[in-house]
Amino acid sequence: MTEYPFGEKPFRQRFLERNRIVAALADITIVIESDIKGGAMSTANTAFSYSRDVAALPGRISDRLSSGCNHLIRKEKAHLIGCAADVIEITGWKPLDKQVAPVQRNLFPELDGDPRLIYDTLRFSMEPMQADSIHTQTLIPMPRLMSALGEMEFDGIIIRHPGNRFSIA
Repeated sequence: MTEYPFGEKPFRQRFLERNRIVAALADITIVIESDIKGGAMSTANTAFSYSRDVAALPGRISDRLSSGCNHLIRKEKAHLIGCAADVIEITGWKPLDKQVAPVQRNLFPELDGDPRLIYDTLRFSMEPMQADSIHTQTLIPMPRLMSALGEMEFDGIIIRHPGNRFSIA
């Protein structure tokens, strides 16, 4: 992936530009090993700024190449991962080898207040919406909005997609 014409030679100075594109396209950015400064940290911070999911594998505090991962987790910019199942849980991906039983959802949830306004906004959206867009349309203060989104997700009324986007379940 690049913004440059086909055949253009890669230059070290352009790696961060490329990583910006990768962070935007990926469902999740996972940092396995990184110092506090470096390309992996830049990509992770870019993904976080795009409201994309970021995960990191923790390491020993004495290990220089674990300091970046530990920093991302400590600053709550990345989910802590220990195995592939953690990535599946964070992203909401369904394993290919398992049959998932369909869950009957309530087609007409009885909502009022903020949840009703959020539900109506998402119902008329063709694609999952980011929290900022929901906030702009509903004018619900962000702390109340995030609380309501969390409760609605927990109740199975909405689904959280990669990139912190939401849709009707």
